[in-house]
Amino acid sequence: MKDEEPIEVIHGSFTVEEDDFEPPPPEFISRFKTVNEWLSFIADNEKPKKTIMNYDINVFEGEDDYTLALTGTNTYEISNTYQRIKIEYTPNQMYFNLPKSEHKGLTKEQVFEHLTDQLNKFISSAKFKNSFFTEAKSITTGWKGKIWSSK
Repeated sequence: MKDEEPIEVIHGSFTVEEDDFEPPPPEFISRFKTVNEWLSFIADNEKPKKTIMNYDINVFEGEDDYTLALTGTNTYEISNTYQRIKIEYTPNQMYFNLPKSEHKGLTKEQVFEHLTDQLNKFISSAKFKNSFFTEAKSITTGWKGKIWSSK
């Protein structure tokens, strides 16, 4: 056998602790008709009190409905092996019911594609570009991952 370098195996672990948030209350009805209207209202009226690194848009799926939820998170490196992701922004209007007319007859994949298109339209708007959202490092969704980055 040839002289081979010994292989060093290092075992370790990395922990990420992440806050969770509650689903909307039963029978929740959003006052907004579109994703753009919802996010525009938040941009105009619900600026966070502190700097937010990432905005997350997640979805709660019911039998025949989809409800979006917006939160803002900051990540803290506690140690080399421990990271804490804290929800530090929940706007008063954090939930939005996707109108049934926007998802009737669509597959789940088509609904998420439609939502991504709507979010991308908002992200390209002047409203977004002049809002606090652009002070973050990124915007992510629960179905697509990162959809916008400040870099």
